[in-house]
Amino acid sequence: MVPIILQSRLGSTRLKHKMVLPFYSGDSLFAVIVKRLLTEFPNSEVILATTENPDDDILAELGLDLGITVFRGSENNVLSRFIKAADNIGAKALVRICADNPFILPEFVRVIQKGIEEGDTDYLSYSFPDNTPVIRSHVGLFGEAVKLSALKKVSSLSDDSFYKEHVTNYIYEHSDQFKCKFLDLPEVLKSRQDIRLTIDTMVDFETIKALYSSVNGSVSMDEIVNSIDANPGYKSQMANQIRLNSK
Repeated sequence: MVPIILQSRLGSTRLKHKMVLPFYSGDSLFAVIVKRLLTEFPNSEVILATTENPDDDILAELGLDLGITVFRGSENNVLSRFIKAADNIGAKALVRICADNPFILPEFVRVIQKGIEEGDTDYLSYSFPDNTPVIRSHVGLFGEAVKLSALKKVSSLSDDSFYKEHVTNYIYEHSDQFKCKFLDLPEVLKSRQDIRLTIDTMVDFETIKALYSSVNGSVSMDEIVNSIDANPGYKSQMANQIRLNSK
């Protein structure tokens, strides 16, 4: 089974130590995400890919306490970190999830996990109708699947620091060199780039923490969308943070 690799560190420039802040039912944001993945993917190895920075000792210890594999690598060369993490367990492909997305949708992770394992694509994820890959958005509901050989190819083709930090951008920006496949989003999300469920700032954290509690930790897509639409406060905060933090 293709492993799931969580990208996380405590040195976020916009909200340091966000991953270990209390988030839901006494658990930190990181613990909430890891526990859900362990429940939803009992046959998949879940790996934390964090940095060698001593500040991330706390995160690494938390990962081990939760029962997942921990790999530590370069802080700035995230591409290298992922390549070495996958190589470390002999994986040929991986699913990449950003650990600041607590509403990640397991049913769609399963689709790309199976697709990258059984298909001949180098990269597999979802995109909006305007062809924007979901990983480039703030929607925070999806992961991406990629072959290790594709990541190694990127490493050999580019020495640009941007592509070392943003693991998969080179692949889908150079689709003539890779086999990329993008799946259609569910209808309910196709026009919803007003939804922001990724956590970069304290405003994001407080908004999404409140939303997560209001749905009792549910990651039902319909329930999430309906709860956002029913609360003008959520929508207003999300719109403001999208404006201030667009990628």
